[in-house]
Amino acid sequence: MDDTQFMGSISSSVLLEFRGMQFPAPFIVANPGLFLELDWVHPARLRTFLEEPSMASIRPGSPLPPRCPLKTRESAGVIEILSDDDEMEVEAELMAAVASSDPPEPSRYSIIQILKPDSVSKPCRTLWCDTDIISKVIHGPAKINRQTTVQCVEYLDDIPPNMPVPRVPTAYVFDLPASKLDYVYKDTGEPLRADALILDKSQESWATSSGGGDHSPMCRLFGPEPIPCRRSRHRCNGCYRCSELDASLVHVTRYELDSSSRASAITAEITTRMTEGDSLEKLAAAFHRVITSASRKCTAKDRMGAPCQGHPVMKPRNNGTLRKAYFIACSEWTPTWRDHKSDSIPDNIDETLLAQLFSPGAAFSSGSNTAACSRITSPRVGERQKFCAHTHLRNGKPVQGAMIHHESQAYMTIYIPADTSLRMACVILTHTKPHSHPMPPMAHSGTGG
Repeated sequence: MDDTQFMGSISSSVLLEFRGMQFPAPFIVANPGLFLELDWVHPARLRTFLEEPSMASIRPGSPLPPRCPLKTRESAGVIEILSDDDEMEVEAELMAAVASSDPPEPSRYSIIQILKPDSVSKPCRTLWCDTDIISKVIHGPAKINRQTTVQCVEYLDDIPPNMPVPRVPTAYVFDLPASKLDYVYKDTGEPLRADALILDKSQESWATSSGGGDHSPMCRLFGPEPIPCRRSRHRCNGCYRCSELDASLVHVTRYELDSSSRASAITAEITTRMTEGDSLEKLAAAFHRVITSASRKCTAKDRMGAPCQGHPVMKPRNNGTLRKAYFIACSEWTPTWRDHKSDSIPDNIDETLLAQLFSPGAAFSSGSNTAACSRITSPRVGERQKFCAHTHLRNGKPVQGAMIHHESQAYMTIYIPADTSLRMACVILTHTKPHSHPMPPMAHSGTGG
């Protein structure tokens, strides 16, 4: 007989015993909604199970009892299944089967090992932009604790460099492989916590609150019973952008891992760099910015040891060459105090244009403008960069772009078992708070590469 006929001939008692052999009792108790239908049954495995000697007396023959319509009640967007007398009998039978098997030790229990592709998990449509990352999803309301309920749970056995903000309440549950146990804190030698590994691998930058005042919150997704956890809360640090930026590059609403916003920013940055020196005015402005920067301040001292207070100026050469008639000198230079800073003017710098920037008003007579900037940096480095490195002209006047903070509303909560032997984590990104900046480039390798 085919699989459909075969499944219809199996009694409920056989299915209960088969389920007890396939799944640990804690998993059955924690996920009763998975077994309301027969999607969890693998026909080939069930046939093998029936061929075992211990099952010789239990053969297909009696069909499953008719399924009674479910009574439901909707509260706060969550569908609750109500029990009637028939359902109470089935529940009692299920609980009796669960009680007959010994639960495994939580520290040795791997959720991911249970969720094989041909088992109870559904195909996951989440795009992780990383071929090494695969998630297995279970749909249906899942209660994290008294305050939090999600509509689906995705299980992962490795850490992605980026996580999407889901469109519906979703929990990402990590059960880290043994290879992730090797990393320790340098000062204590203790293994890195799961949340520390997740934050370190993330390409986003997160501001962290340790959650020390949460009084041991509970989480129901790590085992058959709620277990005490440590909860950390994190707000996305957004990005840093040039004050002269093209606003369309950074004003985005990002849920999924859509790399198009990142590609647009990278393409614009490449264009900016390629056109950085495409005009004599840009070259002159860039050279002027460098020689007048604080890092180029004259370091000379007078006879009393007082530092020089001069500034760069253009001075004519005594013997002008065919290439340049001027050089850059310190305004405090005198024949009796000669150890001041000086610079030559490069061959590709137009002295006439450079002189306009040293004149009152410091602007080019052409009144030219550069295109909008494209400079966007991660907060991992952005706080150390006060000014944009690109050249900007506004009405002929050089403008030094300031790197300003662009905020993001994205918010993440991580539950970590208080029992450090459980290398698990439950990550919930608030589904109503997407990122408001481009997807960051893959510039941070994190622990383990």
